[in-house]
Amino acid sequence: TKLHPDVARIVALVTHPDVTVALHGDADERSVARLGRQLRAHGVADRVELHGHVEDIADVLATADLSVHPLRADGYATSEKTLQEAMWVGLPPVVIEGTAAAGWVEHEVSGLVAADVPTFAAHVDRLAGDEVLRRRIGDAARAAARVRFDPRRNAAALWDVVERRMGEAKRTRAVLPGAGGSASERFLAALGRADGGMAGEFLRRVSGPDVRADALLLRGEGGVLHHRNVAAASGEEPDGRLDAWAGVLLAAEEREERGEREEREERGERGDPVAEEARSGDRARSPGVPHDGEAAGPPERT
Repeated sequence: TKLHPDVARIVALVTHPDVTVALHGDADERSVARLGRQLRAHGVADRVELHGHVEDIADVLATADLSVHPLRADGYATSEKTLQEAMWVGLPPVVIEGTAAAGWVEHEVSGLVAADVPTFAAHVDRLAGDEVLRRRIGDAARAAARVRFDPRRNAAALWDVVERRMGEAKRTRAVLPGAGGSASERFLAALGRADGGMAGEFLRRVSGPDVRADALLLRGEGGVLHHRNVAAASGEEPDGRLDAWAGVLLAAEEREERGEREEREERGERGDPVAEEARSGDRARSPGVPHDGEAAGPPERT
């Protein structure tokens, strides 16, 4: 999920009595369950509506007063279509500093940019309680969107670039990062330098004492399982490090799912058996997945 890990705390810090947060979009069952637990723990589950996938977002935007984008800092998305659509219809946005969404917003002009969680909640309260401010920032957001996101304008600019490049001589393409290395080396190269950025953060995460599941890094396009499966399909030798990382993340996922199942059983609810079976299949195919009480490591080779 792209949501900030403290989104439940953000909702809890919002004090305006008329604020209700409506979350729209796809998410895996585990992420939704975790968010539900966090909202209940903060006592704000009744202030958040979880709608899932919505085909026609126009109807949703028409009923909203403002658009909030509490995104996690390590997310790699750059286009943020939902923010573009919200600004296009004149909804004043609230975003967090350091995320891709913040690059589209001019603070106090076309939106409000928060430096941290308390400030984000304060910005929501401020907009919720000031209709004049909402209208001013919303109008500026709409004007900015008409310049930056207009499809005809952008299509013409793109075609101009294409025409100019087509008239130039072909250039030699640079070798992709990690080319020629092992599957695990290619994975780290795709994230960035091993001593910093997402690659460094990933290595610290999978080697720490309390590893948490991460659906994006594990199952997303370009994630651990993606690199592992591509390497296997290409006939490469098993990569011990990649198998170990997959094992650590899959084991963390299994622990969290077990806790969620127990919680659902206490409430008399059922999970999604199809999704659980699919994830179990991934774990069965991953030789680095440990059983309870065992440490994850590369598979033995014979």
